[in-house]
Amino acid sequence: MKRYLHFAACAGALGLLCLACQDDRWDEHAQTTEKGVSLTLLDVIRENPDWSSFYRALAATGYDSLLNEANSFTVFVPANSAWEGVKMDDTAALASIVSSHIAYEKKLAADSALRYVQTVNGKMLRYNAQNQSFNGARIALPDNVASNGVAHGVDKIFEVTQNIWEYIRGLRSAYSQVDYINDWNRREMDMARSVRKGVNAQGQPVYDTVWVDVNDFLEAVPLNDEAQEFTYVVLIDNGFYDLYDKYRPYFSRPDDKAAELLTSLHVCRDLAFPGRIDNPAQADFITNIFGVNVRFGGATVSRSVELSNGRVYILSKANVLLRDKIKPVVIEGENFTAAADPQYVFTRYKPLWASEAKDVMLAGSVTQSNRVRRPNQYGVLQWVSISKTFLWSDRYRANTNNFWIEYQADVYSVGYKIYYVAYDDIEEHYSDPEQRMRLEQKLFISFPDRKKLSKGANKVNADAVENNYIGDETCFAGIDTAGVWKETQLRKWSLTLDSKSPQLLNAQSTARGADTMRVSHAGELTLWLCNTARATTASAQGMLFLDYIKLVPELPEE
Repeated sequence: MKRYLHFAACAGALGLLCLACQDDRWDEHAQTTEKGVSLTLLDVIRENPDWSSFYRALAATGYDSLLNEANSFTVFVPANSAWEGVKMDDTAALASIVSSHIAYEKKLAADSALRYVQTVNGKMLRYNAQNQSFNGARIALPDNVASNGVAHGVDKIFEVTQNIWEYIRGLRSAYSQVDYINDWNRREMDMARSVRKGVNAQGQPVYDTVWVDVNDFLEAVPLNDEAQEFTYVVLIDNGFYDLYDKYRPYFSRPDDKAAELLTSLHVCRDLAFPGRIDNPAQADFITNIFGVNVRFGGATVSRSVELSNGRVYILSKANVLLRDKIKPVVIEGENFTAAADPQYVFTRYKPLWASEAKDVMLAGSVTQSNRVRRPNQYGVLQWVSISKTFLWSDRYRANTNNFWIEYQADVYSVGYKIYYVAYDDIEEHYSDPEQRMRLEQKLFISFPDRKKLSKGANKVNADAVENNYIGDETCFAGIDTAGVWKETQLRKWSLTLDSKSPQLLNAQSTARGADTMRVSHAGELTLWLCNTARATTASAQGMLFLDYIKLVPELPEE
């Protein structure tokens, strides 16, 4: 499969070509270059007597067939003098050397793209403009063009080092952290590359299967990517388990093994940092690739290793403040995952006040009654009841009990305070001082590893929302007034549930902890924002507005 690599600009490569042009042998080299256009790379290498060692290595490792393909390659060929001391009968070592000197795509020495190239084995070769070399080897004979690419003669074999992933995998058994990382290795079928051969006796497809290695840690932290640079910290066991024990209460899962794996995964992930960092133990804190501040104050550095795509440090300890790890979760209103009927849910552009410049609105209506004081025919003020219907459009009305808009969020096993901004900015809803629309919205929640929220199966009322974590007769609710922008804290309310009332708001709970959502398991939370707060009249079940929901964790002081 042809690979396409993108190369950054490089100053100095043009200078290499200019120096070569000044050589008395340049005319001869140019003739060789023109001749090579009709030859493959393998032919060009075979014809140069000073490249015979590399040619033998190609033949011994099978890479000779690769350089005969109708593809496009750049090959860096070490001169024969560079092979002194290399065991030519060690095929595995030769394959490592050869594959580190062949890159996909043709790159001439004069190309501005010769800052770095990636070889067929995934290694990244970086250009040093100061000494005009790739990984310690100078280009001595550039631009030997062939029909399928170009070969550059270099004065020595590339200095190829391990990347971070290769190095830490070799530390297995010495550190529990590394053991956890290795334990996440698994093999999966590559469906794109596996070829279907037929079916078995049961009619199931049979494949010529191509397997690939997968690792959950590596999926999140690509320490094998030679195109990026990282710093990774490995903790000695005491330091690792100190941080593990601090994280563990916030990663509860249905069984202990699952909790152990999730906790250890987060500890291991949080010790990866962008770029090459000088001695992390000397910094107040370092921000990892997930935006978490990690502190190494007082830590001892027992080892530091320079690798092809970064550095590894072995340290005695690390600390992460819980407030840096377990942060508030903000769920934007426009990022809903589903709705009872999406045609009635409108995403609105509100750049002056909305988070991320957008909110959502459910088109519906609500009829509201108020008692106001008005003068009678004799001019005496009396209390009278007035009624008004608030809506957005006569055409669009979601006349559905417990119309829901669904949101999802990843949470930890901790208590959360719930806030939202639900701003009804429709002027007709608040311009009359005697009748301002009351915005009353319900929030139902299902926890990770529990049944998802649903409707239609409740025996008392088919419009009731089921599988709410605090039962069918309690929910969180927010009460606001149109025309007022504010962050509202949601609290628990009791609900009236009978054959005529699908969970209408009854009374706000005064119990201790009524303003806290306590999450039992870490994972994905599902939330339904619902209308039908007070009335079930077919045409007046309520509107919904949402800018964002914010979940604020309750954490101990540190």
